[in-house]
Amino acid sequence: MDSLDATTGIRRTVRTGVMDAKLLRPVHGTLPYQNVLGSGDTRYLRDHPEHATAFKMHVAAHYARGDWMAAPHGNFGGIGQSWDPDPAAYQDIFRFISRYAERLFNPFTQSMSDAGRLEGAKRVGVAVRAAPGDPNRLIAHLVNRGYDSTRHDAVKKRDFTLIIAARQLPDGAAIQSARLFSYDGPNGAALSVRRDGRTWRVAIPVLRVWDVIEISLVYS
Repeated sequence: MDSLDATTGIRRTVRTGVMDAKLLRPVHGTLPYQNVLGSGDTRYLRDHPEHATAFKMHVAAHYARGDWMAAPHGNFGGIGQSWDPDPAAYQDIFRFISRYAERLFNPFTQSMSDAGRLEGAKRVGVAVRAAPGDPNRLIAHLVNRGYDSTRHDAVKKRDFTLIIAARQLPDGAAIQSARLFSYDGPNGAALSVRRDGRTWRVAIPVLRVWDVIEISLVYS
């Protein structure tokens, strides 16, 4: 487990209005990696509650690339909320991670870095992940990188498309359905999916900070 310097990245996001795309790069292969927030990070978050959304964008990026996060007291995945910053400002995202840990996060240790791309949205990171031993599902993380420093909020994206090349799916697989999950929205909503030649297209109605798309596969 390493100490995570969240403060530097959050300050850069707030200053520039965009989260660094490098945060979404998978760097640890197929193994989950544990980051712990340092005491300096928690002091910064306590002193700057207006940057809560920027912090959540960074949390989303780490989970999208396969990392785990921990509060200083060892509460992995944010299951506990007894850490220094006001827990009310962060408990929604950590409760989401805890609630869906086994369905959306823990099994999906394999990165499919070239499997997904987006159409109709800028400054959005996409990370597709697979679960070894479960050939019937994929997870696609959509992480908003656009930040409005005046409103201290993510720049909301609407009506765009997640595109997955058919050749990136397992042999004989087709996408049967896709469902949308988000810490700040309804969970389990069915999304429109259609085949378009050599690609599959999933319609995304809205993204604020972080959408997690559960993709179910069927085999011929």
